[in-house]
Amino acid sequence: MSMLLLVPVKKHSAFFFLSLLVGSSMCAFTAISYAKPTLADETKIDARKTKEEPAIKPEDRIIVHARKQEQMEVRSSGQLGVLGNKKALDVPFNIKSYTSSLVVNQQSQTLGQVLQNDPAVRTTYGYGNFSELFIIRGFPVYGDDVAINGLYGIAPRQLVSPQPYGQIQLLNGASAFLNGAAPGGTSIGGTINLQYKHAEATPIARITGDYTGTGIGGGSIDIGQRFGEHKAFGMRLNVAGLSGQTSIDHERRHSTIVSFDTDWHDDKTRINLDMNYQNQGVKWGRPSVMMAAGSTHVPRPVKPSHNFGQPWTYNELNYISGMLNIEHDLTDNIMLYGAFGGLGGDEAGDYSTFTLTNPETGAGTTGVMYVPYVQTNESTRGGMRAHFNTGPVKHEVNLGGSALWRKLPQHGLWGVPVLVIFMTLIMFLGQIIILLGEILITLKRSQPNVFIVFISQTL
Repeated sequence: MSMLLLVPVKKHSAFFFLSLLVGSSMCAFTAISYAKPTLADETKIDARKTKEEPAIKPEDRIIVHARKQEQMEVRSSGQLGVLGNKKALDVPFNIKSYTSSLVVNQQSQTLGQVLQNDPAVRTTYGYGNFSELFIIRGFPVYGDDVAINGLYGIAPRQLVSPQPYGQIQLLNGASAFLNGAAPGGTSIGGTINLQYKHAEATPIARITGDYTGTGIGGGSIDIGQRFGEHKAFGMRLNVAGLSGQTSIDHERRHSTIVSFDTDWHDDKTRINLDMNYQNQGVKWGRPSVMMAAGSTHVPRPVKPSHNFGQPWTYNELNYISGMLNIEHDLTDNIMLYGAFGGLGGDEAGDYSTFTLTNPETGAGTTGVMYVPYVQTNESTRGGMRAHFNTGPVKHEVNLGGSALWRKLPQHGLWGVPVLVIFMTLIMFLGQIIILLGEILITLKRSQPNVFIVFISQTL
């Protein structure tokens, strides 16, 4: 209850304004007092809510179970060449590792699809073929310069299937010292390193199906288990396949991968033996587009599914590789390590790269290139890693070396007919050879061997 005191005063006097101010505040207080609900009203509202929202019955609950190991992990650690396995916080490098769980959950079919998770990486085509070329921080990384367990020269050269690998490690920035100079002369802006899968403490038996777009499908099998006393021996088998037409008109792709990995360890020694076979192919693939010298602007985009490639273009890639890795602890502070790997590659294909000469009309030329490419690589690395302290300072010393031998017989056929990017003008390969004359070049050569010696000390 409120009261308003009225005092007879003269108009425009100070007492008049004071009485109005007191009365206004009293009225506001009264309105607020009467608007506030009582305790009985609040009790009725709560009872009404209880009736409207009945308790959830046990049979209505939905419980979702998930395994932690299936999460799409991106780890801030990896294998840093001469320094061994390190966390990103312990080294002055930007390194991350994409695990096999991410590959399975994203259904990645090529290495480029995995690396698209990093904003510093762009994937494009190589010149004149359907290989993946990686641009890291603006610098290219060729397929020849992708490492496996720190060894160059044993990874598939054009296309890499990610299923056999437990980790796909990406190091952004200069890193020539860690793994040595890349044989292809790239990897200036970053390094890509692959780690094979191995059997884990928990057995795994997984069958995965994959269906993409309107006509491409496949699947994979992943089996792994450990055996023997203390689970010292392990085996891991990965089989994957894919075939069908992509979202690009007439373009067909296929791939087959078989990987068998074994490992054994005791208290002082660790031995890994990895073997991998990969087959990939592309038929009537859509090529990349190059801009002719002097071009001032790009043409209007074509329909995403439009294929301006030639029906006779294809590639067929076969690779078989293996790697043996051994580590032995001489003492608690000294470890010896060595690795040896090899790759045999057999590539064949008719390739065509479109060079745009007129952005307005879409006219240009297309290069014709037939390149059977056979390679035999051997790669090795060995060294010693030691830990010791001098007072409060901890030291890690690495001493070792690596070597790479390559033999690359190669043949080639080149030509340049005229095409239009907006139209699918089919040129028959036989006509092109008759018009241009056959130019067959045979190159049997051995690439310069690469030998590296390294020493490092980390405080």
